[in-house]
Amino acid sequence: MITMYRTIRRLCAGAVLLSLAACADAPQPGKSAPAPAYPQPVADPPGSVAPADHPTPPSTSDSTDEQTSPQPSDAGRPAPSPPGQAPNPPPMEMPPPDAPLPIECTEGPNKSQLWTPKVYYGTERPTHVHLSPGQIKAIGNFSGCSGTVIAQRWIATASHCGLSDRAEICFGAQPAAADTCISGVQAIDHPRGDLTLLELARDIRTVAPDIEPIPLFTGTLDDAWLGRTAEASGYGRNERGSSGVRAFTAEPIVSIWQDNVTIDGEGERGVCFGDSGGPLMVRAGDGSTRVAGVLSNGDGSCVGRDNYTRIDTYLDWIEEHTGPALPPGTQPCGDVDVIGRCDAGATVATYCEGEVLSIDRCQAGRQCGWSAQESGWRCLPSDQDPCQGVTYRGACEGGVLTWCEAGVVVSRDCGACGETCTEGAVDVGFICQPSDCGDLDYQGRCEGNVAHWCRAGGQRDTRDCAAQNQVCGYVGRETGYFCMDAGACGEVGYMGVCEGGTSIWCDEGRRRSLACTDDGRVCRYVNDNVGNYCTDCGDVDYRGQCEGATARWCNDRGQLETRDCAAQGEVCRYVDDDTGFFCADP
Repeated sequence: MITMYRTIRRLCAGAVLLSLAACADAPQPGKSAPAPAYPQPVADPPGSVAPADHPTPPSTSDSTDEQTSPQPSDAGRPAPSPPGQAPNPPPMEMPPPDAPLPIECTEGPNKSQLWTPKVYYGTERPTHVHLSPGQIKAIGNFSGCSGTVIAQRWIATASHCGLSDRAEICFGAQPAAADTCISGVQAIDHPRGDLTLLELARDIRTVAPDIEPIPLFTGTLDDAWLGRTAEASGYGRNERGSSGVRAFTAEPIVSIWQDNVTIDGEGERGVCFGDSGGPLMVRAGDGSTRVAGVLSNGDGSCVGRDNYTRIDTYLDWIEEHTGPALPPGTQPCGDVDVIGRCDAGATVATYCEGEVLSIDRCQAGRQCGWSAQESGWRCLPSDQDPCQGVTYRGACEGGVLTWCEAGVVVSRDCGACGETCTEGAVDVGFICQPSDCGDLDYQGRCEGNVAHWCRAGGQRDTRDCAAQNQVCGYVGRETGYFCMDAGACGEVGYMGVCEGGTSIWCDEGRRRSLACTDDGRVCRYVNDNVGNYCTDCGDVDYRGQCEGATARWCNDRGQLETRDCAAQGEVCRYVDDDTGFFCADP
């Protein structure tokens, strides 16, 4: 997803985090299977983006400057690396094959055991969208195709399934037991699109009172959706060759064209034969889960790109038959509990309250963090978050996994434990996982014009960017190093440049800009993690200066911070090249 503010890669208080040593010890403030019955495999549609073999591919369709708003101040102060253009991370020190693991690996904090690897083609429950048990049951099996209850007497599926008026669809609470069936009375095919509406013989509640229709997406799928995650489902073939078991897969949206939306299984997961007509679900702006497409066709490998007929393109036609789509309203909790979770940017808190899903978007000066009072993840004033922006999802930085565990920042050096720090399931976040990637992590690196990175499953992968008429470069914090259009940002990199009073940089493959002078700031080089950006620090840089017993420095948001050393019984002095001027013992 395109981030609408300048992303900072190393923060104690932000979406991307530093290691435990720099964050937890720093004073505050301080330094710190599913499957389509596809008729045949299809080629990439016109205008589609490059295959997203690397998670969260860049969108390069828009090279115009995108005006951006600044973020709130950070409390932590991470140490910078030597200046450079988003340098590759240093190699992780992997233990020799037969060497005993450090005690920190066997007895220290570890999140990996909390992660259950995904089934090759899918998961038993959704991992990205929120569905109640009744909505999960609303995804049905036609014995060769799949479909979704979108209203009490209507099913949405695909025309190429060739349903008769009296087609029978079956549902079940258990993934492999679709044993409650109901017949249709009329199958209505769209005259052009791969979309069919099946009118049921009677209200679905007469045979399955617990089924809850999944409402249709009533917005518009545009380029802003590229890179976002969607969830697909169906009863198609799985990796064992069997079918008839409901499964889910969360995948990025990589193309939106004409009446189709395309997702990519990135060679690891996907829909397959028998999932045709099954739903593609997204989180709408109100936080509700909506059906945005029905499976039309896809890659015969069942782990590649798959194309869905867009609901928004045919919404008027659908409503002519079914009546108006369900309006926004209270949403069931699905798999979200009272503890809840934060999104990747620590800007949205999602939790269950009184059996109703609550989705709070944190306002300015607040962020999603651990609330001791609620014993869960909630929107808090930024200075009241005990983990200072570190969430349970966590982040990988230089092979170290850092996350917040019930209000305490903990970390694990994956490399020292013979593991790779990588992204796991959607609701768990980043984990340490045994792998054969060596010193290569999820962010990857460029070797000439070849991108190298470590997949979520712990396997090394590469992409020859030159073969795609692209170059390898740093795309942004969500993607790391990957292929991007050479002309997307011109000569401007992620570290950016100052043109007069405007900061200009390249992030997620798009050229961004922020007019610093609009709020009385200046554009200057902040540090090698941020590059050239707006700052109100004047002539004070990251390494700072002493004014009597007060340390003054410029933080990673380009904002001036101070600390009264005398109040701590310390003096202000030069500490070292990484820290600069700060409080220390006399």
